[in-house]
Amino acid sequence: MHPRLLTLGLACTLLLTATWAQAFDDQRQGFALGLGVGLGSARRTIDATAGGLSASLSNDHGGFATALRLGGGLNDRWLLCYTSQVVFFSPDGSDVRFAQGIGAISALYFLQPQAPSLFFEAGLGQGALVDVDRNESDTGIGLLLGLGYEVSRHWEFGMSFSYAKVGEDTVDGFDLDASISTVQVTVGWLGY
Repeated sequence: MHPRLLTLGLACTLLLTATWAQAFDDQRQGFALGLGVGLGSARRTIDATAGGLSASLSNDHGGFATALRLGGGLNDRWLLCYTSQVVFFSPDGSDVRFAQGIGAISALYFLQPQAPSLFFEAGLGQGALVDVDRNESDTGIGLLLGLGYEVSRHWEFGMSFSYAKVGEDTVDGFDLDASISTVQVTVGWLGY
């Protein structure tokens, strides 16, 4: 076996076993898993421009919101994780189902080393608007910003905002830009 592959394999094994050994020890270091539910608002905006004229059309929908975090604590104040935040909705009570949100690599910073503590979240990833029934989606680079409060160890509530530009097109001389944004409020459990 190549010495570099052996070294890489040993390093990964040590990293994974050290992370799992620290899992769920009530310290914000090592493995972390978060789950949350709540309410959210999803907006899709289409901006059209042609010959110096512009118009904008927005649709807003409320729905059920979910949040997932999977990652690890770097120390007692910083968490680095994959975050997925999605709002599920059906426009105007129809049978058509949509999911809109973001999957991002995010960092959380807690002001205090232990609960209770205010925290901030920022992330960069891929925003998406998905037609669940047709399995069609519009995606683009997205930004996630959040603010929350860990009320007691492992229990939190938070608010987040995400934005993504999901499309550009030119149709009959009109330049079209589509973007999505979500706002959600969730109550969650964060295991560390």
